[in-house]
Amino acid sequence: MKYSAQNLLTVENLFTKLGYTIRYEQGMFAAGTCLVKGNPVVLLNKTLKKESKMQVLIEILVPILNQNPNIAWTEEERIEINKILKQTK
Repeated sequence: MKYSAQNLLTVENLFTKLGYTIRYEQGMFAAGTCLVKGNPVVLLNKTLKKESKMQVLIEILVPILNQNPNIAWTEEERIEINKILKQTK
């Protein structure tokens, strides 16, 4: 998967479908997930380059996908998920 703005948006949309909010903040912190008022949030440094944002999001997304195998994905989403999973092998 190439690191384009469209592919970044696709990965962000997968998180949204899973119920996550993605926040881009500035500061000295490690990217990751947390709960804010009971809602799952992915926190990324907004100064990261597009490639790094994609890599971090994919690293976070793969275990989430493995934990939620029964989600009803559209065919287009399944294709994108398969591309992501192939990239991580």
